[in-house]
Amino acid sequence: LIGICLFCFLISLWLEYQRRQREKKVLLFVVEAAKRFRVDPYFVLSIISVESNFRPDCLGSKGEVGLMQLMPYNARRAGKALRIFLGRDLKKAFSPRVNILLGSWYISQLKRYPHLPLYERIARQAAEYNSGLKNVIRWEKRAKKKGIPFWEAITYPTTKLYVQKVLWEYRRYRKQRIFEKIKKSAGKREGKSS
Repeated sequence: LIGICLFCFLISLWLEYQRRQREKKVLLFVVEAAKRFRVDPYFVLSIISVESNFRPDCLGSKGEVGLMQLMPYNARRAGKALRIFLGRDLKKAFSPRVNILLGSWYISQLKRYPHLPLYERIARQAAEYNSGLKNVIRWEKRAKKKGIPFWEAITYPTTKLYVQKVLWEYRRYRKQRIFEKIKKSAGKREGKSS
């Protein structure tokens, strides 16, 4: 029994190590795209984490593609807006850099909710990313009518779980301050090259 537990523990450590390696490979793409489209890099990273676990070759059951699991229609729409030809089979949308650009553009098109506190905004944007604006509006009305928090008003169990996961990842990434560390290391490199 101890051997099995140790084996499971070692496997979980290995899987987490692999995940962190995949995560590191996309951080600079996230910084680039977030800056270009003025979106929260922690939100982009949280979406990637929940959608694909940082696997760029991920293909969803409904045809969602790449790291950010973009629906084909949305990938094409973003590609057209950004003048990125994706090809008939969307092969280019599997490129980590391209997928993050497309997904970040898509996030920039979501409703902003500036009047709400940070985590309320993140919850709504995550729900909109996952289920669309019409559902978010319906759930907002339900929350207001029942006097409950927005995420409790979500009627789709998969979207409710999705929003909880995105919020969890978002809090975790903000606590780690990953992007502040990247900015500091970039600043140090620029200082050395001057």
